[in-house]
Amino acid sequence: MPRKATKKRTIAAPRRRPSNLARAQRAIETLSPAEYKKLLDWLHLDSDDEWDQQMKADAAAGRFESFRQEIRRARAAGELQEMPF
Repeated sequence: MPRKATKKRTIAAPRRRPSNLARAQRAIETLSPAEYKKLLDWLHLDSDDEWDQQMKADAAAGRFESFRQEIRRARAAGELQEMPF
């Protein structure tokens, strides 16, 4: 007995929801300047955070002096290149 022709079943790919980051980026793009400023204040991007404070303390304590000396030596020897941007 011949087989009946059957419809080929296809499985639809699940719809991907935008990531939280993508949704946040779109939401940020719609903020007014005042709202954007409030967001930046909330994120503390305009003030020193713990990392910034530690870097300043390390610099004041001379912990980067060896780097500064190496940069000065490389500059005097003509080994530094301009950044491409």
